[in-house]
Amino acid sequence: MTLDSPSQVSRPSWAEEDRPDPLPLSREFDPPTPYPVEALGPIGTGVVQKMHEIIQAPVALIGQSILAAMNQVAQPHANVIVDGRVSPLSEFFLTLGESGERKSAADGWALAGVRARQRILMQQFVVNRETYEAAAKRILADKKLSGEAKQAKLGELDKPKAPVMPLFIVSEPSTEAIHRQLIVGMPAIGLVNDEGGQFLGGYAMSAEKRLGTLTTLSRLWDRGEFDRVRVGDGSGSYYARRLNLHLMVQPAVASLLLADPLAREQGFLALPGQLPQSTAGQRKYVETDLGRTAEYQAYTARMDALLEQEWPITDNHELDPPNIVLTPSAKRAWVALYNDIEKALGGDGDLAPIRSLASKAPEHITRMAGTFAVFEGDNGNSRRTHRPGGAADAALPGRSHAPVGAGSGIGRTEFGAGGVELVARQDGAGSGDSAG
Repeated sequence: MTLDSPSQVSRPSWAEEDRPDPLPLSREFDPPTPYPVEALGPIGTGVVQKMHEIIQAPVALIGQSILAAMNQVAQPHANVIVDGRVSPLSEFFLTLGESGERKSAADGWALAGVRARQRILMQQFVVNRETYEAAAKRILADKKLSGEAKQAKLGELDKPKAPVMPLFIVSEPSTEAIHRQLIVGMPAIGLVNDEGGQFLGGYAMSAEKRLGTLTTLSRLWDRGEFDRVRVGDGSGSYYARRLNLHLMVQPAVASLLLADPLAREQGFLALPGQLPQSTAGQRKYVETDLGRTAEYQAYTARMDALLEQEWPITDNHELDPPNIVLTPSAKRAWVALYNDIEKALGGDGDLAPIRSLASKAPEHITRMAGTFAVFEGDNGNSRRTHRPGGAADAALPGRSHAPVGAGSGIGRTEFGAGGVELVARQDGAGSGDSAG
């Protein structure tokens, strides 16, 4: 048998036709909508705009970093309550950005005050601990004292008052480490990492630990509580703790999490997310010290005031903050938005494909309202008014800034929050509405 050369083999007619290029496996994203900077209040708006001017990272990336920092310092100072349902202010944030988008710079400036406060507390604790241990050694070495007398002397010592480990920020802990820190350390902490892949690809999110980690994070977001069962060092149930989370990751890393059905169903993805428009290639060096600008100094002054304000901690090492409620007009606006979102979750509604994420939207709004109330308030004592759309826009900032997991990884949707006037006040601060 003779084989024809490839050039002699006749081709079928369909192979000769001009055919369109194959469709891509994933669609391009729509042009981004502007990040609602004005929703962050006078201080937040000012510092985001100034950081964007100098650092030149995307506005959405900077806005998310500032919003997460505001939420972290606010979370110990208040809860939000709607019809008897009390929720922590704590939020989980996911910020997406390619390498070189200056995620670390935005995070560093946003949390500089928190890290400085943590360093001061750690230094104070080390001094107090060394003083106590030196005094204890002197008592135990005194041969003139009986055993009972030594114990009595030890009881009279001024033991260090600081927590065992006064950390405000942890970066890639295991579930056990989070438990321990919230038990013996600060009862409100932030899990913050500008290279979030370290956490998502680390021990806590390994195959054997993934479900337990997601469940723990979900319970802490939901109610601020967890159970700890251990052999040797005790077991128990712990309440009134707070965990703020902010992971900054590259889109390829985030897509693995966003497409994970386990993460979605556990509620881990019930968080505001940001996928900003890149500014790479458009940035010229700005010869300005951000730390000396009036906008950044106003921001750090408010952050420092909340960090230095005494936390409402009980003898059981639990937070017992006051509740923030919505005034009647704010409540009506919130209910209308709640009903609109709920309608869009069913059947062929716009939000049906991302039901697990979108169903949390009304609670995000109230938590954001409470965050703004604490951050803008007079040490948590006065009634606070939020601008139209403030909390709603911050919690649901628009289709281009809300990555959602729906099986195919990163997608976008539009919540259509519109303008919502949210007014918050402390319990007992009086009744009635305030003008927005």
